Amino acid sequence: MLIDVADNYQDEFGAVNAKVLREARNIWHFSRKLALKILGDEARGQVLMMRAVAEVSKKFMAEDSTVEHLPSYLSQTFRRLVFAEAKKNLRHQELEEKYFETLAELFQDDAVSEEAKVCRRILIKEIVLRMDKWTKTVHRYLELGYKYNELVPHYGKTANIIRATYSRKLRECAEGLRGK
Repeated sequence: MLIDVADNYQDEFGAVNAKVLREARNIWHFSRKLALKILGDEARGQVLMMRAVAEVSKKFMAEDSTVEHLPSYLSQTFRRLVFAEAKKNLRHQELEEKYFETLAELFQDDAVSEEAKVCRRILIKEIVLRMDKWTKTVHRYLELGYKYNELVPHYGKTANIIRATYSRKLRECAEGLRGK
């Protein structure tokens, strides 16, 4: 639920006008449904609503003529932010799927000879042995079919940070083997 204030104030997204914030409270019921339907996350929807409030407040306080009907303008701004966030999430999901395809190619046993298959298995075991505890745990989750966004509650970091850290540490392990 969005807070109610009597005066304008400053938040992380910029200046917030009290009238715009009151309108946000009025349309939140419908906006919440949109956030849940598109993003599946009410908290992320609240953050986007506060960003929309700050953007609209900036135009509203500048007496911009494009803000004629405040509830509609605020609702459209929120919708634009929600769909932009959904598009960004979709892009991350596509990248994650491509990464898993690449990782699967690395770990699959389609080597030509039996000797090549044994070498590949040894290489994979060597990489896993060089992993620290955190990387090994994330690796096991990924082997079990978890996605990075499902690991967020376990690690308290965003999916992007978990993915980047895991990739960096995996690369370091592989480079360590090349140096041998």
